[in-house]
Amino acid sequence: MLEPMMVIGFSIATLLYWHRKKRISRYVLGFALLAYGGAIAAKVAFQYLTASRFFAMSQGSLWLLGFYFGLQTMIFEVGGAFLVARFAISRHRMKRKDGVGYGLGLAFWENGILLGATSLLSLLSYSITISQGGVAAETIYTLLSKSQPQLFLPPLDALQIIC
Repeated sequence: MLEPMMVIGFSIATLLYWHRKKRISRYVLGFALLAYGGAIAAKVAFQYLTASRFFAMSQGSLWLLGFYFGLQTMIFEVGGAFLVARFAISRHRMKRKDGVGYGLGLAFWENGILLGATSLLSLLSYSITISQGGVAAETIYTLLSKSQPQLFLPPLDALQIIC
């Protein structure tokens, strides 16, 4: 659980530092959430409609699949972030000086929340389920110990993997 906690901590610390230095407004963080959440929703919808056909057409080529996912990221995440920023600026909710804060907000929603918080919640749910005992605990422990043995390392060994 140390890794996602560190990711969350660094994400929050970076936002707090920048807020103290340059004052990130709640509008900037809100627009960053709108841009990031909208991009993820658009990618999910697009993949729902096209992924199986594209995978079959590309015959599982890693190069073509990389292009498929990369193009989506470019269009939905980068393009969407630009459009949301342009909208916010046109409504006088953001200014040019908010650019770094906006970028940090986008990074926070992806790293601190999507990757860090969801990983932490997942690991906590595993820990709680395993600590309760029973059939579900045995099944989860067996699956995790085979697929992710690093989850069961002693703290000092786990810290060496992270650092």
